[in-house]
Amino acid sequence: MYKVFFNDRIVFFINRLPSEAGDEEAIYYKYKSLHGLRVVLTTFYHQDFIKELYLINDDIQKIWFDFISGFKLIKAAGGLVKNEKSEVLFIKRNGVWDLPKGKVEKKESFEETAIREVKEECGLNKLILKSHLTTTYHTYFLKDKFILKQTEWYEMESSTSESLSPQTKEDITDVLWVEEENLSYLTGNSYGSIIDVLSSANLIEVS
Repeated sequence: MYKVFFNDRIVFFINRLPSEAGDEEAIYYKYKSLHGLRVVLTTFYHQDFIKELYLINDDIQKIWFDFISGFKLIKAAGGLVKNEKSEVLFIKRNGVWDLPKGKVEKKESFEETAIREVKEECGLNKLILKSHLTTTYHTYFLKDKFILKQTEWYEMESSTSESLSPQTKEDITDVLWVEEENLSYLTGNSYGSIIDVLSSANLIEVS
């Protein structure tokens, strides 16, 4: 199942109507045409009280490809970094708690991007790349264009023996290690996609 974040709202791509359908803060649209999809997306975008949009069709890939045709796709990668104490590395960017990530550069793999971005944004030099964790999608509006950012996330290891240094030119004001039991204090001032990453790593539970 694909899932796309519109700030704190979500678009789900599913193949059947959920049993709990009927929520007043959700739209359930049985996909019929590209035109109909664009109409319902426009409605969703302008109605902030609608928190969830469900796009329903047996062929989820068909809906997905039609959906992304209306966006400029940007690829990115980032890291969920743990140290020897099982603490998690966080950055604070533009006043919001985030995980280090950034855009893929030309001829760069997702893995290379993830390592480079964590090093640049946090000041680390020694990182061990583990396994691929998850993929997230979120949207934003930039220079009159709707952007869809695909971010590939990787688990990594580092050490507290290295000093942390925020990349201030990227509006990062803080970098710190956070104990697992304290993650819930940060997620109240974070993004839905970041909460998804933490959930994928079994670090928090999402209701």
